[in-house]
Amino acid sequence: NRTAPEDSGVLVVGEARTFYLERPFLAASVYEPQPIVIFAKQSSSGEELYTRLAENNIACIFINARSIANTRQFGLSFDWDEKSFEVLREFWTRHVELSFRRSDPLENSVLFVYTIVENTHAPEPIPLILVNEWLNTVSSRPGNNS
Repeated sequence: NRTAPEDSGVLVVGEARTFYLERPFLAASVYEPQPIVIFAKQSSSGEELYTRLAENNIACIFINARSIANTRQFGLSFDWDEKSFEVLREFWTRHVELSFRRSDPLENSVLFVYTIVENTHAPEPIPLILVNEWLNTVSSRPGNNS
């Protein structure tokens, strides 16, 4: 709520509990495809993903890493393919800056807020939880014996 400008939206990743968000947002339940994956699949490059998010007035990305890990068993859908994950990687290294991180073992939470910028001066790696979800998707496909 403090990071996103009042008139902009938040892309929520891996979290369905959005009651306390005071900004417009895009989110999914644990049973729906994650919007970040949908946007990446609809884009042919990181630049196009950046444009799509801007067109939807998205200025921040909120990630609840613990929630992603905890809800995987209920079917949380990160149905990445190699192309969409490469689009995300390209977008992330050019247009994302970490704004907020909180890790609280007592609350069992690991939260990130990233700001989407025109050009980053401090490239951020994709959060490990999203890399793990990509690896889980790839390894669980039929015919993959690895």
